[in-house]
Amino acid sequence: MSRSLIASMRALLAAAAIALSPPAVAQDAATGAQIIPPPPSGGEIGRYTFNPVVDGLMRLDSRTGQVSHCRRRGPAWSCEVVGDDRAAYEAEIARLAGKVATLEAELARRAAAEAPKPGTEPAPPVPPQSLPPPSASKPSPPWPGDEEVERAMRYLEGLFRRFLTLVDKLWQDPAPGRI
Repeated sequence: MSRSLIASMRALLAAAAIALSPPAVAQDAATGAQIIPPPPSGGEIGRYTFNPVVDGLMRLDSRTGQVSHCRRRGPAWSCEVVGDDRAAYEAEIARLAGKVATLEAELARRAAAEAPKPGTEPAPPVPPQSLPPPSASKPSPPWPGDEEVERAMRYLEGLFRRFLTLVDKLWQDPAPGRI
């Protein structure tokens, strides 16, 4: 094994031994009783979750939600924070919420300004505009006429005949190596 791998394994074993060792015990000077320090505050135990990825590990901080990409660089490991767009999303949400509040206030102000005053009669409704009279010319139907259909059929018939002629030529004179 290489020296750096052995050194890394020793460091890992030492860290595991420290993490799994019982807490240091102190004695109270006045009573002589043993004092066991409380566990780390803020839920430090189990705070990080590691998941393997192709070139290292992804570390999730369960308290803050921050994600880091950890990888080996030479003899040591280093973790880099993964870019997070959450702050940009929250800023955009706050901006849009402010805009919605402004527009709702403007809408309420306009509705209050247009509301009829007490004791006054509401304005009469506006009559709908009349439609223009239909034109004297007869509208054309949405489908093609007989003449256009005949012209299209003749064109398609010519295409089909040309296709059949091409197929006949290919069957009569095949190129070498094609059968």
